[in-house]
Amino acid sequence: MKRMNRILYVILFILPSLNAQSFTDPKSTYYSLTEALEYPQKVEKLLLIPGKVNDYYNAAFKTIPGAVLTLKNVRILDLSGNDLDVIPGELYRLPELQTLILNENQIRAIPKDIKNFAKLKALLLWNNKVESVDPAISELSLETLDLSHNSLATVPAALYDLSDLEVLILFNNDIQNLSRSVARLQSLVELNIANNRLRALPGSITELKNVRRINFSNNNIVQLPRSLDGWIRLQDFIVQRNKLTILPESVVQLSLLERLDVSFNQLQHLPQKLGNLQRLHSLYIRDNRLSYLPGSIGALSKLRVLYGSFNQLRSLPDAMCDLTSIKTLFLDHNQLQTLPPRFGCLSGLNQLYLENNALETLPPGIGELKKLDKLNLSFNSLRALPRTIGQLKNLRKLYLKNNKLTSLPTTIGELENLRILYLSDNQLTTLPVEISKLRRLRSLYLQGNHFSFLEKERIQNLLPDTRIFF
Repeated sequence: MKRMNRILYVILFILPSLNAQSFTDPKSTYYSLTEALEYPQKVEKLLLIPGKVNDYYNAAFKTIPGAVLTLKNVRILDLSGNDLDVIPGELYRLPELQTLILNENQIRAIPKDIKNFAKLKALLLWNNKVESVDPAISELSLETLDLSHNSLATVPAALYDLSDLEVLILFNNDIQNLSRSVARLQSLVELNIANNRLRALPGSITELKNVRRINFSNNNIVQLPRSLDGWIRLQDFIVQRNKLTILPESVVQLSLLERLDVSFNQLQHLPQKLGNLQRLHSLYIRDNRLSYLPGSIGALSKLRVLYGSFNQLRSLPDAMCDLTSIKTLFLDHNQLQTLPPRFGCLSGLNQLYLENNALETLPPGIGELKKLDKLNLSFNSLRALPRTIGQLKNLRKLYLKNNKLTSLPTTIGELENLRILYLSDNQLTTLPVEISKLRRLRSLYLQGNHFSFLEKERIQNLLPDTRIFF
């Protein structure tokens, strides 16, 4: 999976920045050195990955076959998955080389002769053993540098001098701090320093005015800079799995923000003016200590996904019913006792997760959620369902296990698209005859109820084509 992620990364972020015309011609890309040597002038992209093709040269190697150096038009060279323990210095003799991919080797350092790669724009060294970077790297005009899954204890000082750098990936190293010099990376568009050991961030980091994607997840960050408004182009901010107790109010000034992930922290509240984030479409706040949501959340008119699971929410603001664009809503594992009366106004919902709360009733308006495909209400305290439940014509999966239901409304039979129904561990003794209308029902779970032997036979006769579990 990790390897696939890196391949997707190259496709999405590296290749589009180069001349796309050469990649539309299949004759410009070669996976076999033997075949490439037959057309040396045509080779622009060469992938020498062990096992990719049945080629003598494609066995894992520790040094570069000299024949590679005859391919003078190569612009992208992928040597991933070999046994290289150094960056082959002789590759600088490939005058057109712009992208060098050396993922999954045994390389421990970026050497001084890296400066000889005059046209190099992208250097990818994911999953090596890099511990040091020679200052000579600052002489390059690199735009993309990936040093993920290496052994860096700090960010090499020379990296702060890469003034053309747009993408810097330092995921999964052993980095404990960032220098104030990070502000010099004014061309930076993406910064990923997740899975390290950062405890704090320099205030100067907010001077990166062109950054669009930031990932600080899985660190030990206790607080963010008070003023975040310098990130005027930020669209994607991921800071999950840290030790944050406060999210600065200034986050609401990130007017272009589309995704915010602060999950798995220790937040007790969100900024009161959260609704100012008018472009936000995904909000991840799960596994914090939130007891309420700000009323302004209803102003997030473009919000499509909200993950609010595993908090301490006791109620929801009525304004939340104004989230008319929302498609997926996770509010499971909270302490909700009721839902707002206008909850049915969330008419675009496809998936609703409310399991493991303290709900005793549902508002009749829940029947207005006509696009709902999956509804999970398990592990609550529901004693009855509103008759309007039958209006959920598109519902395919309904989870109601571990409640206190003693009966079902006859309108349950109107759920014409229902495939899966969980009613385990309730207090049911019978089911309405209308359940026989559920022609598409494939699985019905009834364990832990109080059905008599005769009632079980009756239910089986009502649903002869359904797998029933008593």
